[in-house]
Amino acid sequence: MRLAAEPSSDLAARSPLIGCPLTATRTSQTASRRGVAAVVRSAIAAFSLAALGAQAIWGFNVVAMKYTVSEIDPYLVGLIRCFVAGTVMLTLAYRNDRTIAVPVRSVPRLLLMGGVGMGVSTICWQLGLSIAPATKASLITTSSPVFALAMAVAIGQERLIARRLVGMLIALCGVVLVIRSGGSALLDVSVGDLLLVGSAISWAAYNVVGVPLLRTITLLRVIGWASLAAGAVMAIGAPWGVRDWSIADATTLGYLGLIYTVGLGSIVAQALWSRTVRAIGASGTMVYSYLSPILGVSFAALLLGESLAPVQAFGAALVLAGVTINNLQSFRQPAGGHSKPSS
Repeated sequence: MRLAAEPSSDLAARSPLIGCPLTATRTSQTASRRGVAAVVRSAIAAFSLAALGAQAIWGFNVVAMKYTVSEIDPYLVGLIRCFVAGTVMLTLAYRNDRTIAVPVRSVPRLLLMGGVGMGVSTICWQLGLSIAPATKASLITTSSPVFALAMAVAIGQERLIARRLVGMLIALCGVVLVIRSGGSALLDVSVGDLLLVGSAISWAAYNVVGVPLLRTITLLRVIGWASLAAGAVMAIGAPWGVRDWSIADATTLGYLGLIYTVGLGSIVAQALWSRTVRAIGASGTMVYSYLSPILGVSFAALLLGESLAPVQAFGAALVLAGVTINNLQSFRQPAGGHSKPSS
């Protein structure tokens, strides 16, 4: 007489020799998954703090820079920023890597990132801030993620879905309201406003173009060479852009502002921001851009006595709302933006 074989599930349930290893394996796998999840959460938190730190530094930078460009030629300030930051970054890169070389195939993108992205942005920012109020400068730069999205869509890095189109249009309407100079005309804007918009567009290009570089080349080398490329672009226009080469007449506040914008704004904040962009992508990083204008407006009100007209405050709210709508996916999946270098 043949005995029927017991089902394997029954054997597993009854035999400690079979059940225990399976249970232990499942427990080990669960613990491993939890450990990986904890590491991922910790990494996201660390990069979030880095992005927030960069935005906080840049929030106060607009006030420090306002003092500086009122005493030192704004074009000269930008030139000093780029060359000092580039030299410091490459020095640190050589100390860490024993080389500052980059692959030849990366040079065109690096020149585009530094020359157009950082260089043009710096020129427009310095000159625009010397004309326009610090509050406007803080708010107009918030539109950079919208321009980054438009660029990414144009080159096929992003799809323009309905949600993002709505967010883009809302933010652009907000920018128009913010840059109004108080007149009745819809586009009653100043040269300073237009320069600041140009700075936001160039900064968007910096983020979109720079992501692939930050994934293949060390951070310090990318920022160092990009800063020197920006300085080279500015140096070409220096004979026409710099009207006063002297810094001897600046006050203590002017010098402190220059030290702050070069040391913290151009080196520390740039390193924190670029490290975060490399880790989670411009899409994930740009969601933190709302903090800088809020702090910038607050510092400008407290230290410079500036204020916003009601229509400009409403425009600022529209800009922030549009940027938030564009980044809803990044809020839901903070680690998922690394594959798409745009907002």
